[in-house]
Amino acid sequence: MYSLFNKYSTMRRLLHLTFLCIILSSYSYGQAKYWVAPGTSGNWNVAANWSTTPGGAGGAGAPTPTQDAIFDGSSDANCVLNISSIIVRDFSIGAGYTGTISPAINNNILIANRDLLINGGNLNAPGTVVVSRNLAQTGGTFNTGAVSTSIVNTTTLTGGTINILGAMQFDDNLSVNIPGVTFNAGTSIVTFNGSVNSTVNVNGGAPGIISFYDVVLDKTNPASDNMNIAAGDQIIVQNDLSLRNGTLGTGTGILQVQGDMEIQTGFLGALTDLIFSGTSSAIVTMDAPFTVGGAGLITINKADPAATVSFVTNLVSNAINFGTIFGGSFNINSGTAVFPDGDDVTINYGTFNLGANGTFSASSGTTNIQGNINIDGAFIANGGTVQFLAGAARTISVLGGATPGTVTFNNIILNNSSATGNFNIEAGDQITATGNVTIIDGRFNGGTLQVNGNLTTQASSDATTTATALIFGGATSGTVTLDAGAVGHWNGPITINKTGGSTVTLASPFVIDQNNQVLTMTSGNFVTTTTNVLSLVGNNISLVGGSAASFVDGPLQTQRTSAFTYPVGDAGIYAPVHLSDGAFGDAFEVARSYQVFYVRQPTLPDFPNTNNPPSEGGVPYTISQCEYWYVDYVGAPVDFPPSDDQPIIWLSYEDQRSCGLKDPTTVGIMAWLSFTPLGAYWTPLLNSNDGLTVVDGVSYISASIRAFSVGNFNPVFTFGSLDPILNPLPVNWLSFTGRYVNAGVDLNWSTAMELNNETYTIERSADGHTFSAIGTVAGRGNTSQTSYYNFTDAQPLSGDGFYRIRQTDRDGKFSYSKVIRVSSSESAFKGLRLFPNPITASMPLTMENANWRNKKVNVIVYNAVGAVVSQQQINFGSDSRAKLNLSGLQKGSYFISSYLNGEKQTLPFFVQ
Repeated sequence: MYSLFNKYSTMRRLLHLTFLCIILSSYSYGQAKYWVAPGTSGNWNVAANWSTTPGGAGGAGAPTPTQDAIFDGSSDANCVLNISSIIVRDFSIGAGYTGTISPAINNNILIANRDLLINGGNLNAPGTVVVSRNLAQTGGTFNTGAVSTSIVNTTTLTGGTINILGAMQFDDNLSVNIPGVTFNAGTSIVTFNGSVNSTVNVNGGAPGIISFYDVVLDKTNPASDNMNIAAGDQIIVQNDLSLRNGTLGTGTGILQVQGDMEIQTGFLGALTDLIFSGTSSAIVTMDAPFTVGGAGLITINKADPAATVSFVTNLVSNAINFGTIFGGSFNINSGTAVFPDGDDVTINYGTFNLGANGTFSASSGTTNIQGNINIDGAFIANGGTVQFLAGAARTISVLGGATPGTVTFNNIILNNSSATGNFNIEAGDQITATGNVTIIDGRFNGGTLQVNGNLTTQASSDATTTATALIFGGATSGTVTLDAGAVGHWNGPITINKTGGSTVTLASPFVIDQNNQVLTMTSGNFVTTTTNVLSLVGNNISLVGGSAASFVDGPLQTQRTSAFTYPVGDAGIYAPVHLSDGAFGDAFEVARSYQVFYVRQPTLPDFPNTNNPPSEGGVPYTISQCEYWYVDYVGAPVDFPPSDDQPIIWLSYEDQRSCGLKDPTTVGIMAWLSFTPLGAYWTPLLNSNDGLTVVDGVSYISASIRAFSVGNFNPVFTFGSLDPILNPLPVNWLSFTGRYVNAGVDLNWSTAMELNNETYTIERSADGHTFSAIGTVAGRGNTSQTSYYNFTDAQPLSGDGFYRIRQTDRDGKFSYSKVIRVSSSESAFKGLRLFPNPITASMPLTMENANWRNKKVNVIVYNAVGAVVSQQQINFGSDSRAKLNLSGLQKGSYFISSYLNGEKQTLPFFVQ
């Protein structure tokens, strides 16, 4: 890319300087020679063309290396430099000379052992020019050497015209009085070299601008030598810039680059401002930081907003660091910043400004931003990570303070180690993470944070303020993992608004406990376990929403005195529970904690169909075999609430969901009694119709006695019917699962027992509400054994399909299975799946992984505290499934890890 810079090599410069040293040591200083050639033109080496006095007689011979060559206007004849090497002490062109000095051949060499002085005339320099001391021009025209021109000491240009025709090297100060001087950069390289500090000064003390084509900074002593730009001045590099060795100093000048740029490892940084301008796209190779101090401004300001500036590096670390300061700003006013190699990027500036005509196409690696962030343009995440890394409070503003705005990142890391740790989101603004959010240190303050992936906090994270809203959004499922000290750290309003059936799984407890805090459930489910519970603590915690589109799949815990509806569900079914002190809205006198969750599974075999022993005057009930609820008091037995402050339970019901419940007046809430002298059995809490109500479109049946008035209740409740004709509650469903395989949907279900079972009708729906039959499978009539069935939908719906099984008895009574969702996308089934989950210890756990067909896999089961409770190898069959016997496990939460050829899959499951 930078081959042009090598035309003027370091070796050539060393040869010139060595040659000068030899000349200077070989001669003593002599007199001047004056150009007195007669006529219109003369050759340099003709003795008659030179005199020892101004306008004197010719015949003195051409100047030697110890003599000055002076063109003072005594003769205006043109001078032809007709020998290969011309070496003089000073080469001086006076204001009175009007002729032209030109080489006979382009590869001539002109060496001035001291100064080159141009005050008039026209100097068409030979191919190579070396000035051992100073260049001064006040008038005339200087066309530099077509090969190279080197000025060892200062260059002062106050008048006339200079045209850069070949490589130009300035080893010391460059002073150009523009507009008094016409400076034409041409298409050549200008190199700032030498072993001393030097300054480029344009227009004296007033601001000025000078343009070069290609520029190289290559100081001999890079650790100590600066090339400074004078205060208020600006250097424009029309093409490429190479910063090889040395520093750019002062901090008051501006460097503008319109082409490519390279920063090599020998460059030790700049105090000047840097602007990327022009109309064309550019490549910037950064092997060292640019900014080390001063105002610290880097600006992309392309005339064409579509132009790109691509930042790359040759470093082994693949890391780009723009600067080592924490002030100044990084600005993208117009154009696009691009990181095509996915390098990690650090922007150490006080402010990151993305203008309305600017685009920041982020690295697919990690972009570290130290300062405040102002975004009016387009931020393209490219699947990378943005880390807000600072030691002071920072603010992000989108579209300015007056206009609400949203910016979308992929992954976000907050790592603010300041005393407050605040990363402030401007009021009305929202930052969205399509991937994950990790809070290592600090907190978000104000505005809205939307997390579409996982949310994780670590030990140093701080509690967010109540001004920060949290949204769980997007179409992908995510997890929440909060540090043990931070389970209640999110203090602002929280919303779940997932789409496409995605969920938020708690991998740690999540406590919502701030006064007037609001949880809004719009779309998508929270998935919880008895270990990782969603808890609402306090009467002033509001829960808005809760529906078939959004519920808590697993335990939900509250501590309050007010009556409350628990929006719980399971397996795609919404089945809320309400607790009150009597009537539906009656509050309790004392705040107590209850944990509630819904299980879309048969009560068998864990809770057999034994009920109401005759010794208690019992009446036989038909027990529901499609659903039940846990409603559990949270606290030590000695703290059990007194009978007059125990809750009334209201269970929701719906005909099809509840397996054929058509007459609620003959349906009771059944409670499972355990550890009684008569054994374990079901007993009714309601046998009349005084506890029926409909609230927000949901039908409820309540208990006529308080739920925990009997101390030996197991906290399990379901429905029982006195009229099995109107309320059949028939087949004892064990499981119903489906998966997409070989362009079809494979459905499998099992039952624990069947009575007069005629047939199963498979029904399918596109929306989960309107179903139509797609096939039938014959039932087994009467059996007390576990039965297994399957059916293949050979032409599934595109995308998601919903399935249920309608079971019909020989007498026409029927019930429904749970509803399941199956996606026709292969990617939806990659990785490990477990079902049913939760399970009972008497049932095998089915594992499925499409990558492990016909493979032997190592499987380890851990309990909730991380202890290994089972370790074995199991064989996955041709259907990519394996069954795991868990009969020895106690009730509780567990994790299963499976390993094969370096692939590890870990999932939680729950034993009921």
